[in-house]
Amino acid sequence: MKSVLLLATLLLNTTLYAAMKDVANLSSEEAQIEMARAQNVFTLKKPDEKNNTRINLLVIDNGGSTDVSPTISLYLTFWKDGEMGDATSSFLIAPSFSLVDFSHKNGKLTLKLKQLGEKGFVTETVQVDYADFAKHFEKEADSVESEFGVELVEGKIKSDYNPGF
Repeated sequence: MKSVLLLATLLLNTTLYAAMKDVANLSSEEAQIEMARAQNVFTLKKPDEKNNTRINLLVIDNGGSTDVSPTISLYLTFWKDGEMGDATSSFLIAPSFSLVDFSHKNGKLTLKLKQLGEKGFVTETVQVDYADFAKHFEKEADSVESEFGVELVEGKIKSDYNPGF
């Protein structure tokens, strides 16, 4: 019985992970957002003595709409203050009508988003795995310490967001 449960759990985890897709970082130009459009900034990781990286979840206002277009967009951002050079990376997670709730732990983010389904508004759960990218970001960000300016760290996170929901 234990082996059947273990196998079922393994298959479920494999199926869930298989549904995750790569999400590439935004270019420096794509990441330029008017500051006044920021509705909320949630800090997922604060800089500390060991690691000077800040990870934020941003909720950005998409502006008014006369149709049924999503009114917000959610972004995951990384920033590292360097002594002489900084590093950044940003990812578009999903457009939505509302961020209902979120939780995060160990590089995994779970979002509850209000989305428009076939029969009206529904709450959709979106999973984001940024653990591997966070390690990559930290390693790459350390290499720009001696350079001036802000350097873009390229990479990918994983998300199961389905834009055709």
